[in-house]
Amino acid sequence: MCMRRISVLGMVMSVGMLFFTSAAHADIDVRPFLIDQSVSPREIVTTEVSITNTSGRKQNVYATVNEITVGVDGEVKGFISPIMSDRTNTVTSWIEVTRGRIEIEAGESALIPVTFRIHPQAKTGSYQAFIGFVPASKRHQAESAAMNGEAKGVVVKLTIAETISETLRLKSFSVDRFIISPDGDTAQLSIENLGDVPTSPTGEIIFYKSNGNEIASVDVNPDGNITIQPNETSLITVDLPEQSFVGRIKANAVLEYGKSRATLYDSTYFYMLPLPYIVAALLALMVIIMLMIFLMYRSYTHGHSIEGDSDLPLYVRSGNEAKETHHDIDLKKPSA
Repeated sequence: MCMRRISVLGMVMSVGMLFFTSAAHADIDVRPFLIDQSVSPREIVTTEVSITNTSGRKQNVYATVNEITVGVDGEVKGFISPIMSDRTNTVTSWIEVTRGRIEIEAGESALIPVTFRIHPQAKTGSYQAFIGFVPASKRHQAESAAMNGEAKGVVVKLTIAETISETLRLKSFSVDRFIISPDGDTAQLSIENLGDVPTSPTGEIIFYKSNGNEIASVDVNPDGNITIQPNETSLITVDLPEQSFVGRIKANAVLEYGKSRATLYDSTYFYMLPLPYIVAALLALMVIIMLMIFLMYRSYTHGHSIEGDSDLPLYVRSGNEAKETHHDIDLKKPSA
């Protein structure tokens, strides 16, 4: 077996350039030497490998895929027979490259597409593989040469980082429907942490009049002292601004959280009715009611007033002399 171990390339690469040579396969050149990709489950990444025929005759090349083991120093220690079953931790099953014969004329180059189709449930970690390109008359000869280290090709390093989710949900945002005085009244925000790490939301609540003009704002957790643990729900209370306003007020809550600064948003309405205005309104209402009563009484008494005796005829019984003091009306039928 003709194999030469190659060390790590780069300060942050745990797998270095692999460059196997043999007298039989020194007539092709493969670029790049290393493909280093950070990927996620379900991700699909496509790249290209360039193969150049440096010989003076046409070459038939076959691609091979093998998982490799790497030592602590980054050197390739050995090849593992390919397992093409779709597994969560089998890197060779994620690599798609042509299995057909690649014909390259003398002095010509070919670009070979390579696709990494990551398993949906791929486990976190670092995976290494070797994609070999071997001039041979049959595929099995190329695969045998690759297993023996007699192949030029590309070292593949795929890294699946641990996925950390930062997700908050604003379950509710509320203010008392009617507020007489802002002193002691608060806005309440119920926030649930659906992620994997403790998260501290910050932001503000902005208050608007019914005409859309901003009138005040208050900070929400400005120092970041309130932290919500995973799978927990916290109630954050915020004091309302000290100013007193009258009428229908709109409150907008805008919060940010996480490294990506995701945003939470909600709004609610309430009515501000300060106590002095309520008292003044009640007094005004009482004055109006009393004035209406007075006007009704005056109208009634004027409509039923008696200006003189001649306006009201008096009837007395026959035989009696009418006197000014007789004002009773006798409705009895006189006797015959």
